[in-house]
Amino acid sequence: MSLPLFLQVFVEIPLFSIYNYYSTIAGAIYYIERGKFMDWKVKCIPALTAHHVFLSPQHFDRFEQLYALLEGSHLFTKGLCKCAFLAAWDHDLTIKFRNTVLPLLRSGKIEQSRLIAKAKEDLYSRDPNMKVIYQMVMDFLQYPDQTPSEACMLSLSPNWLPVADSALEASHIIDRL
Repeated sequence: MSLPLFLQVFVEIPLFSIYNYYSTIAGAIYYIERGKFMDWKVKCIPALTAHHVFLSPQHFDRFEQLYALLEGSHLFTKGLCKCAFLAAWDHDLTIKFRNTVLPLLRSGKIEQSRLIAKAKEDLYSRDPNMKVIYQMVMDFLQYPDQTPSEACMLSLSPNWLPVADSALEASHIIDRL
């Protein structure tokens, strides 16, 4: 005889999870990758979202796409994450960043000197506001655990201040992760 449906109690039985299992080699490797070395990567998007540093929903979407592209790579550094955040504010910069980084990811090594050289090339062919943005990119790559000084914002026109300000705030947040 079966009980009426409204009298049946459903019990959730916790299933085995690899996140909690560390006694096998696979579990230990997973723990090391997710727990110690990749900890900042797991916290990055929620931390940036919580601090409201994205300029628009499109900025967030583009950053999420770049982040997904980079996240699985062991070559993904905080400096590269900061560059992805800065590039994501503009559609054209997002495409340029993706086209620059994707071949390097496929080759298995991201040479920061190559990325810096590419930024320097673009630095000389831009208006003054974009020069500041590219200088920030070079600073993020050269000093990945530091945030550039806010003095870089002094030469920006008022329309560009939110871009640099959000990038600097995101850099501070990523540094703290």
